[in-house]
Amino acid sequence: MIARSYGFLNVNLRSIAALAGVMVASCASENPSAQQVTAGNPSVTYVVRSDEELVQAKQSATNFCSQYRSTPGPAKFANDPAGNRVVVFECAPTPPEPAAPQFQHFFNRRIDRNP
Repeated sequence: MIARSYGFLNVNLRSIAALAGVMVASCASENPSAQQVTAGNPSVTYVVRSDEELVQAKQSATNFCSQYRSTPGPAKFANDPAGNRVVVFECAPTPPEPAAPQFQHFFNRRIDRNP
């Protein structure tokens, strides 16, 4: 009579499964998911030397912001370290257009009857 023992194989599979679970759990604690620290609207900066360039920068900012379905906010002016005049436009979400009001008309009919 030939006797086969599967007990050793059973214990090894359980040990491997338990070890794999511990390894997965330890990896999860070592590499926490990324946490957002800050977020903001996209912005674009231009160097301007005249009013004409400022008008052109505003149009360019409008084109830039349109890809984000937004519009440029008010210009913020500053000087860079080289002394150049810079203008920064921050893209702000375009507010949805208000829906046209829908009126319901109620017509009351009055029927006058003379007795």
